[in-house]
Amino acid sequence: MDIRNFFEKVDYRLTYTNKDSFEIIQDSKMSSIKVNENNFNVYKQEPYLNGFIKKEISTTNEFMLLSLLSFMIGKSNNSILDKQYLNKNNYYLGYSHDINVYGIFIILFVAEYKKDTEFINKDSIHSFIENCNFSMYRNAFITYFWLTENPRSIAKIFSRNLNQFPSIKYKHLIQEIHQINKEDLLSFVEFL
Repeated sequence: MDIRNFFEKVDYRLTYTNKDSFEIIQDSKMSSIKVNENNFNVYKQEPYLNGFIKKEISTTNEFMLLSLLSFMIGKSNNSILDKQYLNKNNYYLGYSHDINVYGIFIILFVAEYKKDTEFINKDSIHSFIENCNFSMYRNAFITYFWLTENPRSIAKIFSRNLNQFPSIKYKHLIQEIHQINKEDLLSFVEFL
């Protein structure tokens, strides 16, 4: 069973068990899904288009870059999903969700789908970042991060990553976001 089958049943609750698989629970039944070897994939299965970006992380900077990327893909009103896909197809539902544990960060994204149409890919994400008002997105992400993450939740995330990250204060994480520039994110996306 590969990660595509996970998206067929989007109501699964899941726990990530190691770098190669995670366990899914539905209706009190548990099974394992092997993580797809690809680091980026998008596929169509009505009524949803589904995709994921997977990256092994070892620094807080990589964590922040992926968090910012996930925000830009599907957690804002002007997300990549909105601008490149939902608005032009007159669709509404589209979002991203993060899983990060055991040194792996996975951005899952989903959007409604009713007909054969192009969906976002690595090149379109790169192009979007290149042409966007980057400081607006970064500032919106800082606000989002302050509202959704606190020192305790960050400590919990980092502890699930087998203590791979060095000790860092919450305010220093915020400073890291302020220091991210467009070129950092573009070169990061290029190597996904």
